[in-house]
Amino acid sequence: MIRTQRRWRFAAAVVASTLMVGCSNGGAVDAFAIKGAPMKLPNSQLAPVDAKAFQRILVGLRGKPVLVNIWASWCVPCRAEAPILRRASADLDGKVVFLGVAAKDDVSASRAFLDEFSITYPNLSDPAGEVPSLVAMRGYPTTIAIDRDGKVRGSSFGGLTENRLAALLSEIE
Repeated sequence: MIRTQRRWRFAAAVVASTLMVGCSNGGAVDAFAIKGAPMKLPNSQLAPVDAKAFQRILVGLRGKPVLVNIWASWCVPCRAEAPILRRASADLDGKVVFLGVAAKDDVSASRAFLDEFSITYPNLSDPAGEVPSLVAMRGYPTTIAIDRDGKVRGSSFGGLTENRLAALLSEIE
């Protein structure tokens, strides 16, 4: 009986800590600065960026709500959420800018990932992993919701569900 109670308490603690790590509307990612001279979003898929170029691209996107998804082709939760992001980007085309960042990933593997999931919204390549460091990312994937004024309104760590994505989008639409 006591052993069973301990197992339940342990399981409850694991679930609670997983939920706290998985979603956030506050924390270090919200504190990163979007600054610099505006830069246009590159026309080519998986154009290389560093932290400074990423910030400048976000400055260039001011006036539009932006959903940034930092991912890698080898990440299992990234693969699970890819169809959800693809559908949402198609549904919200012209209303929200979806921007992917393939971080610490091989460009050919990133290209294959985009092809496999038929993702056409813009994606950047950050092979050095500067963007995750910039936003104090806790793990793959990380999704950040940025409003029209360039303020971070929400973030999610770990794979997105349709409900979590809807909650993030409601913060910026």
